[in-house]
Amino acid sequence: MSELKVSLPEAQVQEVVSAAVLKLFNEEQRDTLMQHAIRHLLTPPENRGGYGRPPTPLEDAFNTAVSQATRQWFVERLTGDADTPEKKMLHDALTQVVERMFTGEDGVNVIDVLTEGVSASFRRLAEKARGY
Repeated sequence: MSELKVSLPEAQVQEVVSAAVLKLFNEEQRDTLMQHAIRHLLTPPENRGGYGRPPTPLEDAFNTAVSQATRQWFVERLTGDADTPEKKMLHDALTQVVERMFTGEDGVNVIDVLTEGVSASFRRLAEKARGY
């Protein structure tokens, strides 16, 4: 027997549920609900021993939206067909990182690390083969 799966767009579900919930309340109850909702959005959660004041739900939502918009902007700028300054900056930065990895400018040479790792693996295999 096959399983029936139903998928509804989240935005439409939220719209329908919101409309249904608002119809359940009279005007006074809706006003009270809105006041509580606004108060909730502007009230930071209890500080549970961390440093500083935790963000309010509204600040948290705003920060999340800014992060998502910034990420979207960078994805579009870095993956699109057009040559952008961001693509050049990323290319230059990655080129420098790779060059440093292979020249040992930062005190670690990837070739030396890889050589040592492979040599150690070969030594262990040889020891196993000899029965050590």
